[in-house]
Amino acid sequence: KVKRDVAYQNDVITFTPAVSFTSAAVGGVDIAAALAGGHQHTDSHVCYVDSARVDAYTETGAAPTPYKTLSAAVTAKLTNAATGFVSFRLASGNYDGVISVDKDTANQSFEIVGAGRNSTFIRGAATFASTTGNVLYFRDFLDITVRDVSISNGLYGFYPRSCRNIKLMNCEFVHLGSDGQEKYHDQSESMASQAAFWASNQTSNGGTCRIRDCVDVRIDNCRTSYCLRGLRIQDCSAGCITNCRGYKLLESFIYLAAGTYDGGSGCTNFYISGCVADT
Repeated sequence: KVKRDVAYQNDVITFTPAVSFTSAAVGGVDIAAALAGGHQHTDSHVCYVDSARVDAYTETGAAPTPYKTLSAAVTAKLTNAATGFVSFRLASGNYDGVISVDKDTANQSFEIVGAGRNSTFIRGAATFASTTGNVLYFRDFLDITVRDVSISNGLYGFYPRSCRNIKLMNCEFVHLGSDGQEKYHDQSESMASQAAFWASNQTSNGGTCRIRDCVDVRIDNCRTSYCLRGLRIQDCSAGCITNCRGYKLLESFIYLAAGTYDGGSGCTNFYISGCVADT
């Protein structure tokens, strides 16, 4: 008998000394191939994206061959017929370009997870322009989570519509609906000057996010600054907004909106705590 040490790290099982088999199979799996030197498990629902990759290869979303743009990854994985959960894992870097997906039926859930809101930047464009659309727009999905990213330079940063559960966690929002010129965001200009800025091509009718016709909304530890609007939650059934900050916004920080404003629509069952708006 030979004593072997077993180590598990980064989804790899390693035997020391190495294990060898002449012939063995369990459930059709070749044990020699699986265990000799270790077996690495790949999570099929994880889709890796790395904007820093410039080498040539076929992009599949696997760890060794990640997509180079978030747009390409979303196009491949969030098709109209797709139903499996997808976790988009974004490495540090810039991910430019607006993304819009409108499904025929709400049949899929996904998440977008960055490497941190100070290192993963999802941008509608490299700089703000009033003609840029919503940075992330998704309609008719089940559950969507976005966390640990920065979103900037667009109309609305995040706009989910007709979805089930929405989660925004540890995200930064900036220059959405506005180019963020300081003197207008600190409210130091005259009323006429502020109105002229609002009507100019330095702003668009957007803001941090617009979450519309969703069942449950959870927003925690998010920050928004130098945007036209803050958190716009419209016609949603329930939710919780906690530990968020709005800084130097042109309009309201948090508001629970209605589609009609006639008493027949709006938001219900919301809890808001630990949030602050300042200039």
